[in-house]
Amino acid sequence: MNITSNKGKQVREKIIKFLEEKQVTISPASIQEITDAVGCGSLSVTSYHLGVLEKEGRIQREHKKARNIVLVKGK
Repeated sequence: MNITSNKGKQVREKIIKFLEEKQVTISPASIQEITDAVGCGSLSVTSYHLGVLEKEGRIQREHKKARNIVLVKGK
């Protein structure tokens, strides 16, 4: 999937919206929860989109930690 495709952008916007909604809960989102919520075909597709969001500066991740996704404010 091309990272600049409209479908890819739509998936990433769904991920951001889900993460915004998940922030008000006690437990941070897992990659599996994100995959299920936005309808990605697999964990690897979700991981790919999270990597793109990280490169764009919209999220931060601490690698090798579970549930490690944090939205960057103002993006």
